[in-house]
Amino acid sequence: MPIDKLLQIKGLMNTFRSAILFITTRPNYYNFGYGNFNILNIADTDAPIVSKYHKMVIDSLISNADEYETIYVCCDAGLSRSPAVALYMARKLNLTLLAEYIDSIYRFYNRALLRELEKEI
Repeated sequence: MPIDKLLQIKGLMNTFRSAILFITTRPNYYNFGYGNFNILNIADTDAPIVSKYHKMVIDSLISNADEYETIYVCCDAGLSRSPAVALYMARKLNLTLLAEYIDSIYRFYNRALLRELEKEI
C-alpha cells in the first residue's frame, strides 16, 4: 500500500498490535514515532539489492507474525516493492488465498525483488 493510505488508518499510531514494514529509498524522509515500525532501503529497480539485514527484518516479522493483528507493508507508491514483499510474506506464511489476491490485484509488483527475497542468502 502507499504511504498516504497507511496514514489514513485510524488508531494505527496508538497500537502495538500492528507492525509496519516501510520500503523506501528515503528512510529519513518519514517520521512516525511508532514502536513496531521497520524501514528498509530497497530501490525499485530491475536488479534490487536485498541485503542480509533486509531478509532478517522480513523473516523476523514472518517468524513473529502471531504477535500482531496486522502487518502493514507499504512503500512510497504502493505498486511494486510493497506488493512483492507482501507476496513473499504471504507465501512464507502459507496464506495461499492472500498470496493469490496480491498476485491478482498488483500486476506490476517487482518480480526481481520477489526472486531476490526467495533466494537463500
